[in-house]
Amino acid sequence: QVTVIHRDIGPSLRRTLAALLPSPHRVRWFEVTKDALAAADAAPEFLTAPPTYWRLLAPYALAAESRAIYVDADTIVLGDLSPLWTIELGDDVVAAARDCLPLMSDAVENYEALGLPADAPYLNAGVMVINLEAWRRQQISRRAWEVCQANERHLSARGKWKQYAQYGLNVVLHGQWRQLDPEWNQWTFAPDGNGHARIVHYVGGGKPHLPDCLPAY
Repeated sequence: QVTVIHRDIGPSLRRTLAALLPSPHRVRWFEVTKDALAAADAAPEFLTAPPTYWRLLAPYALAAESRAIYVDADTIVLGDLSPLWTIELGDDVVAAARDCLPLMSDAVENYEALGLPADAPYLNAGVMVINLEAWRRQQISRRAWEVCQANERHLSARGKWKQYAQYGLNVVLHGQWRQLDPEWNQWTFAPDGNGHARIVHYVGGGKPHLPDCLPAY
């Protein structure tokens, strides 16, 4: 089952996209509307939040599920996702690859004020395996949202790269996530070291129309 969290994707395009999935796969649509948020008991602020915050709606959009693989819209899946689905999370809430800004001190300018160690690994939230039950139990969505609102002037890493929800998730999930192999989140501005990329991520300056995107992508 593929669940798409969206706004304003019309019926015609939904049918076109759904037709791309071979049986037995199917698509569910979770449209970010006032009524949908109220029905899911999600904060109404998500209605006007930038779409990058919508990853925090995963436990609401998948209310009956215990695990999810989250992928950003600017990704291409090249390989079987089964190894991600079966990965052992233990007590961790998510599994994710490290960001191109690998350390907390690289991306969270006020890490000291937040009581976070400078050398703590910093995750990229574009691909995550999520223990939805643990996420709900710890109210990760609400806490990450509140951290972002309280530290809004610090959301830009190195003063230029807006982190949004990724900032909040790194703060509240510190010490509660395990690292994925980079093959599950291969950036298009970095060479694929082993040629085994499973998910390609057109992140940041690696968008197809930008010069940092390598020719291979």
